Amino acid sequence: MSSSICAAAPSAAATSHRAILLFLPLALMSALLNSSVPTPLYPHYQQALALSDVSLTLIYGGYAGGVLISLFGVGNLAGRVSDLRAMILPALLAVLGGALLFSLADSFWSLLLARVLAGIGTGALTGAANVALLRFGPRDGGKRAALSATLSFTAGLALGPVFSGLALQLEFYPTQLPFLLIMGLAACAMAGVALSWPARAQGAP
Repeated sequence: MSSSICAAAPSAAATSHRAILLFLPLALMSALLNSSVPTPLYPHYQQALALSDVSLTLIYGGYAGGVLISLFGVGNLAGRVSDLRAMILPALLAVLGGALLFSLADSFWSLLLARVLAGIGTGALTGAANVALLRFGPRDGGKRAALSATLSFTAGLALGPVFSGLALQLEFYPTQLPFLLIMGLAACAMAGVALSWPARAQGAP
């Protein structure tokens, strides 16, 4: 009886590790999608909301401002936090909140706040998720973690303009549908990270 329990424990741990190594890249990709999806939509926002070039520049720069806020605020904490869910889940909530604001945006201020929230979420998530990938990944000098992070970043940055550009071209809810997709991915990543986090890592340095 005890031997079967002992045999099942490593199997469950391995399954948990495999799952978290899928949800962490998904979290990163959702954050980068939230960064890149708005790009083709800015001319649409400018025309629909009568925004000046200066206003559009401020909105665009709001993302960098959000990233800087998070980096100065929590950027050095990831390596010292034992349970990184305390950083990853709020960061994903910021990503989701930014996408929600974008989907409802009807003014300069709502667009600016959405962009700042997206930046805060991305900045806070990037360090924590990368540290988690290193902790849970194979002991290969971080090669697998670096590959996963790179693929997630590349996919998010490349696919975002494709999704919003296609929705814009088809005139199919271009300012809502791409952000609903991001919210779905971020929510899925939040649930996956919360539920599949390996138990033995909660007290890890």
